[in-house]
Amino acid sequence: MTTSISELNELRQNVEHFKNELTNCLKSELPDYKDFIKGSIDDLDKVLEISNVPDYYKVAIVGRFKVGKSSFVNALTDSRLAGVSTNPETAAISVFRYSENAYAEIDIISKEKWQELKDEHQENPEDISGANRYSGFINFDKEKNSNNADIEEQYIKQNGLSYRINAVDWTKTGQKEFLKKVKEFTSTNSPLHYLVNQITVYAPVDLLKEQIELIDTPGLADTVVFRALLTEEKVKDVDAILFLTASGGSYDQADKDFLKRQLRLGQIKQLQLIVTHIDVTYAKAKRQAKDDDEEIPTLNAIKKAEEIRIRKEIEKTLNELLAGQIREEDGYRYMEQLDAIPIHFVSKDYYADGEIENSGFPQVKTQLNQLLASSTRLEQSKKVLLECFERVSSKIQASCENRLDAIESTYDEKKVQEQLQQIRKRLEKELANFKKKLESPLNEMEKEQSTFSKHLPLYLDKIDILARGLIEGVKTKDSVRHWRSKRAGNWGFIHGIENRIADKIFPTVEQILNEYIVHLDNYSSAIKIELNHLQKQIQDIEQKNQLAGVKPLSLAACQQSLVGKMVNKTYVENCKSGIIRNLDGFINYSTLKEVKESVSDVAGTGTNATQNNEISKYYNGLQRDICQKLESYLNETIESFAKNLFDQAKGVKPKIEHALMAELDAKESDIATRLALSISGEKQKVLQHLSAMKDLCSKVSISPDSKIVLK
Repeated sequence: MTTSISELNELRQNVEHFKNELTNCLKSELPDYKDFIKGSIDDLDKVLEISNVPDYYKVAIVGRFKVGKSSFVNALTDSRLAGVSTNPETAAISVFRYSENAYAEIDIISKEKWQELKDEHQENPEDISGANRYSGFINFDKEKNSNNADIEEQYIKQNGLSYRINAVDWTKTGQKEFLKKVKEFTSTNSPLHYLVNQITVYAPVDLLKEQIELIDTPGLADTVVFRALLTEEKVKDVDAILFLTASGGSYDQADKDFLKRQLRLGQIKQLQLIVTHIDVTYAKAKRQAKDDDEEIPTLNAIKKAEEIRIRKEIEKTLNELLAGQIREEDGYRYMEQLDAIPIHFVSKDYYADGEIENSGFPQVKTQLNQLLASSTRLEQSKKVLLECFERVSSKIQASCENRLDAIESTYDEKKVQEQLQQIRKRLEKELANFKKKLESPLNEMEKEQSTFSKHLPLYLDKIDILARGLIEGVKTKDSVRHWRSKRAGNWGFIHGIENRIADKIFPTVEQILNEYIVHLDNYSSAIKIELNHLQKQIQDIEQKNQLAGVKPLSLAACQQSLVGKMVNKTYVENCKSGIIRNLDGFINYSTLKEVKESVSDVAGTGTNATQNNEISKYYNGLQRDICQKLESYLNETIESFAKNLFDQAKGVKPKIEHALMAELDAKESDIATRLALSISGEKQKVLQHLSAMKDLCSKVSISPDSKIVLK
């Protein structure tokens, strides 16, 4: 793997070692330079804080009921880790990790949280949406005639309970017995699954030994809402998603919604598509060919045909998403992301029969390792660690070299200080000219933003129509329900509609944000000529104002290093992604209970029409509420985003000015220090300290394979 967890740990340890060495050097530092070293130590502390190394690579396994998730887990790990049945066995989040000794830890809901769910149930006992776990638990008790009071007393505890199941051994018999005990907490056939937040199984499985954590989730289209919500929450910010779909089956709405959501959340590149039951499709194709007296197709030919079919399903999903939102050419980026999804065809039966290559599992494992090697979490941590280390070590080394030069060289301090003042005056003049030349492109960017903002209401109207359309669809479904069903409260299943709205509108939102980014890009392009001109002027200043007897300034190099950092592209993209990821959370369900009660109370002539009138009023209000909040959120965030980009543009000159003047200030400070040392007699001591600091920085370097090497 390119960046393994152990490598990232080693990288952090080396940065930590460097930071500790700097802390030791701080004790010998002169007062005027202590803040400089402290600032460098603080920078290292911050980067260590934000680059925490995960304990595991998180790999989520997602798919609909009957797609074969549990069978896939068992074949992938070559163990009986997951329950397999005709019923949906994964009714709780199941996490699998490595351990020499097999056991399971079951996280049971706390008494406090259970009481909250009880209270919600008592407020709305007729709600059968499946969003309330307690309601499902009570209904299960009625259907199965189980004693839920005993179960609650045994497992529901203050602050929660961690219940442990130990495996006797890891033989086939031991695995079977262990799994049987675990299934009591994960199966839909057991009321216990309603109490489980998560079950973590530790087992001596080779795949898990590579610090991989497999997460087996309930089905995507699970009709029990709380289980579907668990899946949604658990797949956020994982390193890889193995998205299972059945060979020969068409995509349903849950599959489409999941793909759209991963596009919105920026997680498509972490996704692999796993097509199960390819053996069934192949057997059917062979039978069909035999019946039609045609040539028997090869397995590879069937896989190719299936891949073409699946790619068309994916393209159809994208077309549905983008229809009426953005231009076709603007949708290519999304299509490129979806086309890049690797597709694997697997068969648990081929695997069990020893047809390992045909089973597809070796290819899945290989691709998974490659995917984890480019884990976004690890790569980002590695990047910020290396960038910070390189910046800090280079800055300190350059400072030490300049200070040593200033102390050891023979020169006329007064003359050099006069030369520095001349350079400062010339530089201030050039920077003033530079600022004036930036005014025109900055004004143009402001004009572009202002012009586009006038068209913003048109985009927001489009978003409003899309959001209202989704809610209208739910209203229509509820309106055609039988009046008895509506009286019983079996309508208004709107949990998750905010996510569906966000998934529907995000291409338009991204288009808006990208337009503002174009304005910033135009500004960046416009000022390149001025930046190049400033570079030449600074070089001319240095050539015509050589310092007598000391190391020359590096103003030109300093300015050049800043040019590529004038606009922080990573920061801009992160801001945009943050807005898009958080396009939900605008639902207010509080009035639904009251409306359901009023619908239930309707009786007599025209019951259905009266019910529909109440339902329509509710959904009209919901539309109004959501769209108002959504518009407010978008107005606020888009305005903030645009201002942020404009501030970055305005910040170009101050950044350059600060860096260049800091270079002059440092040189003047170095000369002042030389004079002070000559008077105090501390020169030799400081020379030793600076040499030690310089050696420290030179002994710690970045290798060609992006590792920090301690010499």
